[in-house]
Amino acid sequence: MDDIDLKIIEILRQDGRIPNTQVAREVGLSEGAVRRRLDHLIGDDVIKIVAVPNPMAVGYPIIARGDVEIDPACLKETGDAIAGMEQVSYAALCVSRSQITAEILARSAEDLRRIVYNDIHESPGVRSVEVTLISKVIKRTYAADY
Repeated sequence: MDDIDLKIIEILRQDGRIPNTQVAREVGLSEGAVRRRLDHLIGDDVIKIVAVPNPMAVGYPIIARGDVEIDPACLKETGDAIAGMEQVSYAALCVSRSQITAEILARSAEDLRRIVYNDIHESPGVRSVEVTLISKVIKRTYAADY
C-alpha cells in the first residue's frame, strides 16, 4: 500500500462508480495500472466496492443497537449466530460489559421485539441484551480519514 493506493481509495470513497479511466487521470497512471491496483486492493480485502442502501428507504424504518452480554465460553458461537442474522447489519466484538454490539434493522416495533427476544436472546450463552433505539442517524460514513 502506497500513496497512490491511498489516493485511489479516497477517490472511490467519493464515488464508487467512477470509471477507472477517470481514476487513472487523477492519479497519473494508465487505466490498466489502476485496474491492477484495484484488483489487488479488492483481492487483499483492503476495500470492497458495494452499494449501501439507506435502511429507511428500503423498508427498515427502525434502527437499533443491541449490546449483548454473553458467557465468554460461547463468544465465537454467539458472535457467529448474531452476525448471521439477516436483520443484523453490523456486529462487532467489544471489550466492555457487553461482549457484542450489533446494529439491528427492523420493519416495525413488533419485528424488533421478535429479533431481540426470539432470535438474539435465544442465541447460545446470551445473558442479557440492552437495546438502544436510534431515533435519527445524524452521520453515517464508511471510511475514516487516514
